[in-house]
Amino acid sequence: MEKEIQKKPIEMLSEPVVSNSTEPTSKMVKLEINGKVIDEVEFEVPNDLQPPGYITGTNFPRTRDKVAIVGFAPSSMTDVRCLFGDPEWEIWGLNQLYISFPAIVEHATRWWQIHHRHDYDRAVRDHKHHDWLAQQRRFPIYMQEQIGDIPLSVPLPFKDIVSAFPYGNYMTNSISWEIALAIMEGFKTIHVYGVDMAQDEEFFEQRPSCEYWAGIAVGRGIDFYIPTKSDLLKTAWMYPIETDSPMRIKIDSRRKELRQRVNETHAQKQAMNDQEMQLLGALENMNYIEKCWMVNVKEVRGANSQAGR
Repeated sequence: MEKEIQKKPIEMLSEPVVSNSTEPTSKMVKLEINGKVIDEVEFEVPNDLQPPGYITGTNFPRTRDKVAIVGFAPSSMTDVRCLFGDPEWEIWGLNQLYISFPAIVEHATRWWQIHHRHDYDRAVRDHKHHDWLAQQRRFPIYMQEQIGDIPLSVPLPFKDIVSAFPYGNYMTNSISWEIALAIMEGFKTIHVYGVDMAQDEEFFEQRPSCEYWAGIAVGRGIDFYIPTKSDLLKTAWMYPIETDSPMRIKIDSRRKELRQRVNETHAQKQAMNDQEMQLLGALENMNYIEKCWMVNVKEVRGANSQAGR
């Protein structure tokens, strides 16, 4: 297999090395994942680089302290475009985001797919998702385990993350794991785009976990940003002081209107039911008349016919 040299991420991360020496100022290093050398991927590292840490599960230096975590919600998903090409930012994608937001792939620095394969193989977004993961050479891909045909798959250290935080097992979605890892690695700025979790029962139940980890980040002094268009960390009014907030007035008014319409509909339903019972009574009366009178007429006609009259 032809080697693909992954130079771009490090070139974007590091400042140019200025030296009057004739000695090489950088070196090529093979990527390692959990100590396993990945021959297909090499990257360039300045000799004097002293990163604050390494990308979890790899020997790849982490030199950026800002990260944008991107989900699927269309309300703010593409707002991350403003960070594309910015050398200070990492950008994390997940699952089949490349379908609804293809442009993110070129700028992503890490990817997440922490579901079991039998789950993502059944996903309606892309039945060839596993093949797509196997083809990637631009970024590490966090998964439940290292998978042979996905060279850049990195086992996510679930236990290490959980043990690093109070209530660290409060995880109901991938975004929560992403925020937790960003905190654990020491990122100073975290932005979350494309995450609402407000539309249906499944995502709505996952939302509090994201908000918990956002609180952990803010509590640790991290600059945490959520777009105004996102539903995370939003409330219609502040209990109990904003009794006259426009949103509360609107909701109360709408609730009153709907209750009135329900009562009116109930009254109409009762009236229709009464009318139906009256009509059924009239119909039974007609059946009774037919039974009493028409049958007698038929009997008289039959008797006359037999008598030859």
